[in-house]
Amino acid sequence: IQDIGTTTGEIGYTGAGARDGGLNCSLVYDEDTEQVVHVRGYRNGQGTGDVDGYVGAVTGGTTRSIVWGSKVTIYDQTGTASYNRPLDSLYDKVSNRLILTINDSNGDSGNSDAWRFDLLNITVGSDKSLTVNANTNVTDSGCQGEMGQRLGYISGISKYMIVYPKQMNSGGGHMGYKTFTTSGTGFSL
Repeated sequence: IQDIGTTTGEIGYTGAGARDGGLNCSLVYDEDTEQVVHVRGYRNGQGTGDVDGYVGAVTGGTTRSIVWGSKVTIYDQTGTASYNRPLDSLYDKVSNRLILTINDSNGDSGNSDAWRFDLLNITVGSDKSLTVNANTNVTDSGCQGEMGQRLGYISGISKYMIVYPKQMNSGGGHMGYKTFTTSGTGFSL
């Protein structure tokens, strides 16, 4: 692992950046390719409803900087509306993949209580590419849209966990969770 010191810079298009306390952006280190992966969505009404990723390689020598690859669209929003799309990611050491969870607008239904949460299994290429291997629905269409979910790993049982908000108008503020494992390029829920 190369130290990048106190290097600063920008990643991708900054005009319609993430907001809401970082709910629509995530940064993960891929230990296998020794690259940094930045995943981001866009603000409500700004840019698109897509989720994009950038892969950066740490350069050596005295410059100690990160050289970023081109934008890769990981999730292509269907429909025309642009929503906040909360997301979270982590690196799966078992399958050597990036695990990303996104808030899926469920075909642009326009009803933020009809969204679902998806898990994406993504290969990070040494050429700064991102390849989506699988997109699995974790929940049905009864979840609260534009609200953040989180991923974690529970080492004692060797499983991942996603925690997500359920519908806010059905009794308020309840959370749901599911545990899962990775299986090659997919998931076992």
